[in-house]
Formats: sequence, structure tokens, C-alpha cells
Amino acid sequence: MKFSVSNKVYAHIDCNSFFASCEVLREPSLAGKCVCVWNEIIIAATYEAKKLGIKTWTPIWEAKAILGERWTFLSPDHIWYSEVSKMFMDFLRENSMEIQIFSIDEAFIDITWLDKLYKKSYSEFAHDFKERIKNEIWISVSIWVSNTRIRAKIFSEINKPFWEFIWLTDIEVEDIFMKLSISDIPFIWRKLQEKLKYLAKTVDDYRKLPFWQLKELIGKNATDLWLELNWVDTLKRIWWEGEMKSISRTRSFNREMTTDKDKIWFKLISNFEMAYSELMKNNFEIRSIWLYFRDKQMRKYLYEWKFEEYTNSKKMLLDSLKKIFDHHFTEWIIYRSTWVVFSNFQKTTPKQLSLFQSNNEIYDKNKKIAESIADINNRFWKSMITIWSNLK
Repeated sequence: MKFSVSNKVYAHIDCNSFFASCEVLREPSLAGKCVCVWNEIIIAATYEAKKLGIKTWTPIWEAKAILGERWTFLSPDHIWYSEVSKMFMDFLRENSMEIQIFSIDEAFIDITWLDKLYKKSYSEFAHDFKERIKNEIWISVSIWVSNTRIRAKIFSEINKPFWEFIWLTDIEVEDIFMKLSISDIPFIWRKLQEKLKYLAKTVDDYRKLPFWQLKELIGKNATDLWLELNWVDTLKRIWWEGEMKSISRTRSFNREMTTDKDKIWFKLISNFEMAYSELMKNNFEIRSIWLYFRDKQMRKYLYEWKFEEYTNSKKMLLDSLKKIFDHHFTEWIIYRSTWVVFSNFQKTTPKQLSLFQSNNEIYDKNKKIAESIADINNRFWKSMITIWSNLK
């Protein structure tokens, strides 16, 4: 059986000591101190505390004995942590092709082709991206990059903190795979380890098991992990399978924050083309389109256009987006990002024929055009091709 090798590049981004970092963010005077967030046990600690032997799940009495007078113990504030998490996820969403949130403090982003966009290696990109998060969100992160999500995540507990790790070939990590236990593979729980104990002890052993033997012994989840470790991009079916609730595409201007209306509309059209290609690929029609702005001060502006009936007419969607844009654009605001969101879905249904032209023929034509544009943009870069009339 043949499998397609992934041509994607993913970054797994994980915040370092997230709860403790949030407390330092709120109270900068705590920087460099042994800060512990606790609730009978330690649930997060700064690296200053970890260097002295504090670990997650350490009992509070033991942590106090280890730290003596060098500690600051704080109760968790999950509302504040959620606010910081939202800022972090919004930043990732605005600066990547796609995001899949894994937990409150970690996510996967698709960074395919971003090396070409920014004209730097993935290693340089990861380092700079980490610094940008530190400077803009004020939270330190570690980043791991590879061609599948599991390959990006598997080193996350080894190379923390403050790390970026890039591996796009097996040669770079072959020795490490021979040393890593199968328990280091995400989602290989204890029951799975029991079933595999006579077949595989290391990650390298697991990767070399015959696919059909693994499928017969354990089933789909184990084979999906096997595929991920062998370069096949398949994990989306495990974590994020479910009903799609919205399609969104965003673009951050970074250092090109602007008040130029034409430039912002051009960026918005790029977002629209990518979102529309996804809409047509999934045979959806929608009732709502949203326009989202964020300004230099990180303030958000969100506007909705509701249609009387479900539609996927490109002209109708684009005309509506233009009306929202023209009505709400403010010349004196300095904008840093734009966002197009399609929501309120249903599968496309056949429409009644008119006397002159079938609406279904129009739909088929739009679908083919959208697929062609998406194919060209996926081959090169996702915002290179659009239709000239869209820019007017």
C-alpha cells in the first residue's frame, strides 16, 4: 500500500510554564523569581523554581521545604489565563496558514511556504517567530518544526525551555529515535504500551513495525500515529474531526501596519480567495460573512453581513464584503490585520433553473475556477493569484 509523503510543514508551539508566565506578565516584578501556581499541589512553576527541583504535581509542603524563603505561591486565575491564551492563539491565527489548538497553551500551525515568503530558513523563521511572540504577547514559547504534527510534537518534552528544533529529514534524529521509548509518542497510552511491549520498545522500533500487523493488532489510531511518524500527514482525522462551524482566513501586516485603504482591501481579497476556495472545496453555502479588523493597539472590530438565504455566489459574497469594508473602514485608524470569516453553513443544494441559465451551471463554473486558483496558489503561494475584477 502506497502513502503520500507530506509536503506540509507544521510548527508545534508550546508556552513555557504558561500559568506561571501569565502571573509574571500580570506582575512584572515577579520576573526572575521562584513563582509557583498551586492548588494543594504545584500546577505550574517558573524555570527559576524548576531549577531548584520543583516539578508539576509536587505537594505544596514539599515545594516550600525545597524553596525555603525564595518562593512566591499564587492561586490559579483561570479567567486571566484564558485571556492570555486568546491573545496567543489570535497571534498564531494571524501569522500562519492554519491553526489547530491543542490545549490552552499549545497549538499546531501550518507554516508551509513561509520560509519563501519571509526569505529565510525554517530555523531562522522559528527563532524570529519565537522572539515576536515574546515581544508582542510577552510569553516565552518553544517551537518544534516538522512535516507532520506528531513529528513536530514528539520532542516537546525533551528540548524545553526556550527552544526551537527543526527536523525535516530522518538523518537528523535517527539516533534520538533509537533512544526514545514508545511512551514518548503522544497518545500511546499504557494499554497500548502493554500490547506493544514484545514488539516495540523505542520509537524507531514502532516506526519499523509492518503497517498491517499494527492495524490488525491495535487499530486505526495506532496506525495513524505510525503514518505520522513515517511522514504521512494524517493526524487531522484524530484530533479535529468533526463538523466545520466556520471558515476563516487572516493576514497580519506585521511591520507594514497601514491606513492605506487600497492596500488593506488587497490583503482582504487574498483572505477572501483562500476562504472561498475552502468553501467550494467542501461544497458549502453560507448565511453569514464576517469582516474582522485589528488595529495597532490590538483593538478588534467585527462586522457581520447576513444573507436572506444560503448562498455561495462569489459575486454576492464579494459585493457584501466590499459594502461592509467601505462602510466601516476608518481612515485615521492604523490597521495591523484583516480577517474574513464564513459561517452558518449547509451543504450546497441544487437550485431551481431560470429561463436563461442554470444556477447550478454557475455554481459548477465557480467551483472549477476556485479549484484552479487554489491549485495554483497551493503550488506556489496562497495569495499570488486572484481575479482582477475582485480588486476593483
